[in-house]
Amino acid sequence: MMRSRLRGIALRASGECWVPNLVDNSVRVSVSTLPRMSLELFSGLRLPIVAALAIMAAGCRSETEAVDIAQTPNSSAFSMELPPSGLAATSPDAGDRLNRSAKQDFLRRPQPKAVAPALAIASVAPPPEQRPVERREPAEAMLMAASMPVEAQAPSLLVPVKMARKGSPIRAEPPLLPLRRTRTKLVPFQSAPFPYGGTNPATGHPFLNVNDGGRRGHGTPSGAVYWEDQTYSDSRTLLHIPRGLDLRRPALMVLFLHGHGATLQRDVIKRQRVPEQVSEAGVNAVLVAPQLASDAADSSAGKLWERGGLRRFLDEASNELAKLHGDARSRAYFDRMPVVIVAYSGGYATAASCIRHGGADERVRGVVLLDALYGETDTFANWISSREKAFFLSAYASSTRARNTELADILKGKDVALNTRLKGPLRSGSVTFISTEPGTDHRDFVTKAWAHHPIRDLLQRLRVETR
Repeated sequence: MMRSRLRGIALRASGECWVPNLVDNSVRVSVSTLPRMSLELFSGLRLPIVAALAIMAAGCRSETEAVDIAQTPNSSAFSMELPPSGLAATSPDAGDRLNRSAKQDFLRRPQPKAVAPALAIASVAPPPEQRPVERREPAEAMLMAASMPVEAQAPSLLVPVKMARKGSPIRAEPPLLPLRRTRTKLVPFQSAPFPYGGTNPATGHPFLNVNDGGRRGHGTPSGAVYWEDQTYSDSRTLLHIPRGLDLRRPALMVLFLHGHGATLQRDVIKRQRVPEQVSEAGVNAVLVAPQLASDAADSSAGKLWERGGLRRFLDEASNELAKLHGDARSRAYFDRMPVVIVAYSGGYATAASCIRHGGADERVRGVVLLDALYGETDTFANWISSREKAFFLSAYASSTRARNTELADILKGKDVALNTRLKGPLRSGSVTFISTEPGTDHRDFVTKAWAHHPIRDLLQRLRVETR
């Protein structure tokens, strides 16, 4: 017996588990017949052998049958649950109960906090029955388990995150760049002053008060008759957007109201050069000029007599300006542009109607009369005294000198400060009367007044961003 040698620990396969055979196949060894020295040697190797068995058993875990290792509260040894065959000495039921109690005790313990918080990310993986079984050596499996973070070892701590479907990318809109070329157009308006079939607010009678065989017309107090198809049928409005207009900066809308005997094409564009003056000013400004009574000595305002008529006209102007601009986003900018009314000669009556009940008081920032104060003195006086932030400027020649003197006296009686010279920028809340040099021609007042091209000079004095 003593001459028999322990040739090694042979491992042979039993199903999927490796069961150690401590006895050589050629020699039958009985523990009871071993000498005392062999017994002491075997006793000393017992614990290392048990630990090795535990490691090897952990590597033999299958998908349907596993070995759970847990530390019991009463002992530092390991309790193992093994199949009934082999080295397990306990019954299966007893092993199950012991294993369940050890697992419950382990889960009751407070889990240590991870060094760095980690976000549990759900990944797309096949179901357990479709996953390939990866075989690892027992030592390698134990080392991997020891090196795994706490979140990975305790599945109950993982927070599943639902993966969202990838949507379409967000596209940033290009900015509103300055216009690269000037755009000018005559556009028909529904809210234009004419045609007009309502009443004359001055008399309360229909505006078209003459009928000659079905041809309708308007008879003036002086006895003249202007026919609808010749004088009150043009619904076009002149729109002008100068090159370089930048809607990202403060901008201004100029509402120009022409005088008697004028048309947009012949007089406002060619003779008075109003679009040209707006472009020459080099400021962020657009021009809107409706056709009033066409080529007639008539100051009628048509639809702009109506309450809210100016507001409706400006709404339509914003829409048409956006079309002319070419970018639909510009509509919002035109909608909130401040408005400066510039009236020449007989355009004063339409200007007075706009500030009296036009419905756009919050947008009108100033009124400019170019030798135009032929009446409505009380209307302008009330507007000036009630609008502290809006400015008023009246430049005049000999034909309207008396009316301007009358308005200035009314404002002095209301303690309104007046300026008689135009110096520096034109500020909000200012009231200015400018007497031009003797011999200034009324017909040329839009192109030559206190300065050459007075509308250009006016816009440059306003606090508007330059282009």
